[in-house]
Amino acid sequence: MSLPQACLPVQSRGHRRQRTDGNNGSQNGGLLDRAAFEDIASMDASSYLYMVVQQAKSLPEVFEASRSPTISKRRTENDDEPQMGSAASLAYLLSDRTALVPPPTALHLPVAASVWTERTLETFSRLRDYLEDCRLRGIGGKRTDRVLLPPMKDRAAWHIFCAGHAEAQGNAAAYYEDDTLAIVAAAENDNDCNDDEDTEDPGDGASAIPTATWQRNLPEKGFAPTVSLLLQMDQVMIRRVLGHLAYYIEEGWSPGPLSQWIYALLARLERPIHRDDAAMLYKFLRRLTHVRAALVLENDRERDVLARVNVLIAIVGVYLEQGGGYANVLSLH
Repeated sequence: MSLPQACLPVQSRGHRRQRTDGNNGSQNGGLLDRAAFEDIASMDASSYLYMVVQQAKSLPEVFEASRSPTISKRRTENDDEPQMGSAASLAYLLSDRTALVPPPTALHLPVAASVWTERTLETFSRLRDYLEDCRLRGIGGKRTDRVLLPPMKDRAAWHIFCAGHAEAQGNAAAYYEDDTLAIVAAAENDNDCNDDEDTEDPGDGASAIPTATWQRNLPEKGFAPTVSLLLQMDQVMIRRVLGHLAYYIEEGWSPGPLSQWIYALLARLERPIHRDDAAMLYKFLRRLTHVRAALVLENDRERDVLARVNVLIAIVGVYLEQGGGYANVLSLH
């Protein structure tokens, strides 16, 4: 019985080109003679593969890049100058602009803060489980009554939707007009609007429902974040609207009127959190700690804002792990 033959004929070892020296390497760091591949057109496949393998074996395990004298000299001369890149990023992260501000006094923290935090997060976790259970049972789906929503990208419209005209007019004069038709007209040009019965995604822009309709039954203080309304929104919309509301807090609006909606949207935010959302949440958390530190607690309104802010700080900083742990956001330093 004859042995099987190789698919590719292999030339005899004597026909292969030899290395340029006797030390299994050439004068160029053990590489095969570069001239060995000059007549590649006349090589058969097996010879070519053999040469590639042998050359790969001759390469060193570690290569050390040569340093340019010009670059080295420039770095030495400019060591005292601020550098871009990682050094600049580190300096920014360690600056006061990004620091989480601790509560200024014990009065800015709940009584028995650690126990309070644990109970707050347990309640929040149960709400998340409840919302997921409702979603699985079809609440907020296509077969249920649905609320007409503003276009997903319309930040001003979502402020009005969640807080009402009075809040938007009193706090957002830069964009708000007494004649809200200006806002409606701008929103009608946005293809990213509500869905109807034939639309697959509530925020995908597939329908042509006039966006003015979402304001027709707008309550005085905006819509409440009901279970069915929250479950009507997909994750893309949840993230976008959460970013809109966080933006207004960062721009100086009081967290009070928007805190209920932010709490509800956080309860619908799925994990793991995307890096863009994590950056937004950390920026939002930083703003919340600044708001808390600025409260002087002279009246019931400020004490109410403090309670809401501490809840959001606990959720974003501890539950969603954006604050570096409990001690960084809910304890005195």
